This record gives sequence, C-alpha cells and structure tokens, in this order.
Amino acid sequence: MEERNTLITLMAKGFLEPALFNQERNVLDSEMKNLSTEKTNLVSNSTSGILRANEIKNLIDYVSADNFNGDYTEELFEEFVENIIVNSRDELTFNLKCGLSLKEKVVR
Repeated sequence: MEERNTLITLMAKGFLEPALFNQERNVLDSEMKNLSTEKTNLVSNSTSGILRANEIKNLIDYVSADNFNGDYTEELFEEFVENIIVNSRDELTFNLKCGLSLKEKVVR
C-alpha cells in the first residue's frame, strides 16, 4: 500500500508519466488481489484443519470410552460418517468426517 501512495505522490508532482503510473498501479493491484486470495485460502485451510482435528478428537474420545462396545446406531453413523461410496457389489468406502476413508467388504 505504501508503494502505491509513493507512486501517486510521484505522479502528482510530475516525476512519473501517467502511462508508467498506470502500469505500476496495475502490477500492485494484481499483487494485492493475489495476496488477498492467498490469505483467504490460508484462513480457510486453517479452519478446515481445526474442524478436522476436532472430528478426529471426537472419534478417538468415543472409541476410547470405557462404555464403547462397537454397536452401530444411526446417531453414531450421522455423527462420524460423511458419506459412503459404493466401489463394487462387494466393496464400500466409508468416508468419515475426520478425513479417514475405510474400505469394507460386503458380507452376504
């Protein structure tokens, strides 16, 4: 931002041609846009990582509990499973909210 203000001052005082000013301003505007996008992506990735870490902690807490017996309930399924992919008639992939993907054979 300081560079842009310096360019404006130089042009206003007649030290910098308008065409060069516009060229430099476009470069700085592009750089500001790229940095803003990068910042947004970093914040988003950080937030996503925190959410995933919380999901992992929830799963570990649940399976580590003294009363864990391995029984299936619909509530648990909705709490921990993001989606299911049908790979074939004999295999499914369970994608958990914490990022784990578990392939399971279908037993008939």
